[in-house]
Amino acid sequence: MIQRLLLSAAVVLGLAAGASAQEKGDALAEALALPELFAIMREEGIAYGRDLEADLFTGAGGARWQADVAAIYDTGRIYPLFVQTLGAELRGADTDAMIAYLESEEGARVVHLEIAARRAFLDTSVREAAEARVEEMAAEEDPRLLQIEGFIATADLLEANVANALNGSLAFYRGLSEGGAMPDAVSEEEMLRQVWAQEPDIRDETETWLYSYLATAYAPLDDAALDRYIAFYDTRPGQDLNRALFAAFDRVFTGISHDLGVAAARQLTGQDL
Repeated sequence: MIQRLLLSAAVVLGLAAGASAQEKGDALAEALALPELFAIMREEGIAYGRDLEADLFTGAGGARWQADVAAIYDTGRIYPLFVQTLGAELRGADTDAMIAYLESEEGARVVHLEIAARRAFLDTSVREAAEARVEEMAAEEDPRLLQIEGFIATADLLEANVANALNGSLAFYRGLSEGGAMPDAVSEEEMLRQVWAQEPDIRDETETWLYSYLATAYAPLDDAALDRYIAFYDTRPGQDLNRALFAAFDRVFTGISHDLGVAAARQLTGQDL
């Protein structure tokens, strides 16, 4: 189970020596609710696999495609890689300050709210209702949207998410190409052009998702509590944590996108596993 994988977190995070390293590694992973987050992201991945199946194979991927997607999003495979990358990125950072804030009553509550909103967004109707609510907030000039806009800017959430999505798209094309599902004449430059052509749509979709998700997650918080949370990500430890998380997500999900491309190529070309 994923909880057992936390035993490796203390070693790869390189936080300290002996038992202290294990305790800090476990504390940071738990404070970030990483096991819960990865369980949700697996469900998101399975759903995305169904969307790809409908788009690429007219819903005829069958058991092989479902098995491929399940294996690609296996938390026992991707979680250790994420923790390893996160640890490398956090080496030398003030992890004590990160843990102290995330384990505080207020920090823990915000993490809980973020996880709850992410889980709720597994339901498409919930996500669509949240998007409609943000449109209403914008029409009403709700000041909460200004706070959310400030958080997105402080943590560079839009640009970093767009960059990761573009990297994932390119990795998917590379996977398709390696699997023989793209013409030999399609060069790396052509794939890059196709990816960059998607940038406006990716940016719009990402911005819509960010505002609706954050507005949903932080709705129970008063303005002062949200301001303090945003302020944490404007500190050096907060910035280090944010940068490390994006680097880890980029590494893991670029790999996932590549593997999905290879698996899709097998389906499209009729290759055996």
